[in-house]
Amino acid sequence: MKHHLGILCALLASISAFGQSTVQNGATVPNIAIEKPVVGIVFPDNEHDFGRVSISGGLLTHHFEFVNTSQTDVFIIGSLSSCSCTKVTYPKTPIRPFAKGRVTVTYDPVGYPKGELKRRVRLETTGAQQFVPIWFKADIY
Repeated sequence: MKHHLGILCALLASISAFGQSTVQNGATVPNIAIEKPVVGIVFPDNEHDFGRVSISGGLLTHHFEFVNTSQTDVFIIGSLSSCSCTKVTYPKTPIRPFAKGRVTVTYDPVGYPKGELKRRVRLETTGAQQFVPIWFKADIY
């Protein structure tokens, strides 16, 4: 009996550690926050490292691949970069459900300080995730 009482106390303590709980079909079930999947434009790899590059090496370009994970068309309606040294091109047509596409980011290091940098590009979309960030970094010498 003491053994069963100890198990019951441990179970109740673990349930209270999760916060509130609800009763479903006579059983106490903890309310656990479940992370919802992102719906809209999703980048499997949303950061790119150009590595160590010369300031006189020319433009740095990377293509970020994405997929529309929603059940509806999504438009990329704009982009905002953290630096005027960065140009962004993206599809101007609707991205169909579950279709793939790409965003091209080009960085021009000429005229900017040497050293490590990290830049963000924010894409504005019509999807559930209205603002989608992508990043690039480099060590300019």
